[in-house]
Amino acid sequence: MDTCRKSRLPWQYDELKINSVFDYSAAQQAAQYEERHGKVRDIADENRRILDILERTLTSGLIGANILEIGTGTGAFARTAAQERARVTALDVSEAMLAVAKEKAMGISNIDFIHGGFLTGNFPESGFDAVVSSLALHHLPDVWKAQALANIYRTLKPGGVFILVDVVFMCEGGEMAWYVPQMLGRVNDEGMLNGLTGHIASEFSTLDWIMRGLIERAGMKIIQQENFSSVSEIYVAKK
Repeated sequence: MDTCRKSRLPWQYDELKINSVFDYSAAQQAAQYEERHGKVRDIADENRRILDILERTLTSGLIGANILEIGTGTGAFARTAAQERARVTALDVSEAMLAVAKEKAMGISNIDFIHGGFLTGNFPESGFDAVVSSLALHHLPDVWKAQALANIYRTLKPGGVFILVDVVFMCEGGEMAWYVPQMLGRVNDEGMLNGLTGHIASEFSTLDWIMRGLIERAGMKIIQQENFSSVSEIYVAKK
């Protein structure tokens, strides 16, 4: 299913060319994604925590909620939410990741997988009760994060909830020289350490105060923020 894709304008950032230290367009990388991340993350627990927040913050709860996930990867969150009887629209810019996600979700009828992302999704106005994105927004430079968040605001229903999990820097810009070694020191797995090192050098994670400003300037109110993992924060915002 590809009905939510829209054409990219010539001047628009091309999010389909995935900016990452890992080649998520490669079938082998996609096939190994959950196994590799599962060595250093409790993915099931992370998804449960996100769903618990949605259960508490959505006015009508999870059952029947219309949830958009941007950057679904291999679909672990989408599957978990669908099993809680939410209706999930799951986007990813990697067709290889979507192929794995569709295979893993065989037999689950209340998920629509779509090739697209923050900028290429043609989202309906006020179409979703919640939008969730985990470890994906950092693929966009800050100016395009702002556009992505404007798109998310537009597609949320009034009172809708946005949950963002991502790698951010909890420091001032001039403090990176001492902050980054501390951040890297919290990672024990060599493969993930190398990946995080490359991520910091070449991807677009931003500072916490910038991320907060981007979310708030998009029109959403941050109602909760806390540390989510050794290297990521979770932001919960409402329209």
